[in-house]
Amino acid sequence: MNEIPTILFVDDDKLLLHLIIKKLPKKFNIICAHNIDQSINILENTKVDFAVIDLNLSNTSSFDGLDIVKLCTSKNIKSVVLTSDDDLEVIKRGYKLGCLSFFTKWNISENFNQTVLPIILLCCENEQIKLKESLFKLYPTDHKELRDSILQIVNRPFSTEDHILLTGNTGVGKSYLAEVIHKLTSSEKPFICLNLSEYPEQMIESILFGHRKGSFTGATEDKKGLLEEVHGGTLFLDEIGTLTISLQKKLLRILEDKSFYPIGSNKIIKTSFRLITATCDKLQSLIKEGKFRSDFYYRINREQIKIADLKERRNDIRLLTSFFLKNEKINKKIFIEESAIEKIINNNWPGNTRELKNYLLGLIKNTNGYIQADDIILSKQILDEIITDKMFDHINSVGLNRFIQQIENETFNRTWNLSGQKVNKTISQLKISKSMFYRLKESSNEK
Repeated sequence: MNEIPTILFVDDDKLLLHLIIKKLPKKFNIICAHNIDQSINILENTKVDFAVIDLNLSNTSSFDGLDIVKLCTSKNIKSVVLTSDDDLEVIKRGYKLGCLSFFTKWNISENFNQTVLPIILLCCENEQIKLKESLFKLYPTDHKELRDSILQIVNRPFSTEDHILLTGNTGVGKSYLAEVIHKLTSSEKPFICLNLSEYPEQMIESILFGHRKGSFTGATEDKKGLLEEVHGGTLFLDEIGTLTISLQKKLLRILEDKSFYPIGSNKIIKTSFRLITATCDKLQSLIKEGKFRSDFYYRINREQIKIADLKERRNDIRLLTSFFLKNEKINKKIFIEESAIEKIINNNWPGNTRELKNYLLGLIKNTNGYIQADDIILSKQILDEIITDKMFDHINSVGLNRFIQQIENETFNRTWNLSGQKVNKTISQLKISKSMFYRLKESSNEK
């Protein structure tokens, strides 16, 4: 991603633009527009960090540049005005529309570096540094593809049309990343999350849409839905691959119409929000199987961030280890030897960030605060103790696939019974998805 700030200059005086741009540092990407149509096209289709705007873009005195100031403000783009007009009413209108400063064109090419340039530097460079510092404080990552994707999103103005799809295997941290993106782009607005795999279809519909008293059995009072509460903010739907076709259709219509009816109501509710979804499923495969709508997929996938497994970004293991040891609510000070960190880094962590975090928290509880290499007992060491010669003989007898099925069924049945046959508790203890839960349950019933 190109992180060089982009500056838009709007002026029909090409000679003046040439004289000004010559004085600018090469650290900026410069775009020029000479009329209002060009300006609008650039602002609608290009990421712009700052705009320098002439008010008179035609032979009339209509001050059409004020429309560009207004558009910049709506997109959270800082702007200053260059003008040959000193009408106080025009200056007042410009400031009310959101520009930072007015400058007269007289002698501007000579004193541009002392007047306009400091404002550009302050707005662009400081904001970039601030965002990057905030990002790495909230979401430590040294993985370039992941970091660049996140920066591309947080560097542009918040938009309720800016729908984001987070993909990656279980435990990579999709839910946490959704919250980080919200904090960096729109922290003052609502952030509401819902894991779709935890509820049946009818309950999900009621949670999202809300309902009116008496609309169905158990609806003893009016209840506002999440779609109404999240207006103007971010709605995060985890495990989007488990959403039924029927609800996909309804949610797609809401994204297009920006309105809906609560269950049992004929009163329309207006809503507009940015949707962040997450999945560990292969949505393209679900589309081929007829379990996921292609139009809904393309609607929620305006921007996709794939979070790779930890074993593919091993330097993140070091960053996250430090992050968890410093940021969790730990009463004692922790010192971890480099040899211990190296041992952690060299582990594959099939459960990804969630597994790493849980392991470190357990490690902290079982040490005195000084962690050495011998304290790090990882999955390979544990498996060496678990997988016995007798187990290998059994695998050679029945085959690996049959052995895995037996292990799955026996583990599921024991956990299911020990949990009191509670669905969510079983899923939590086995660290599996809801779809895998039902597969195992069906398989164990066939025994």
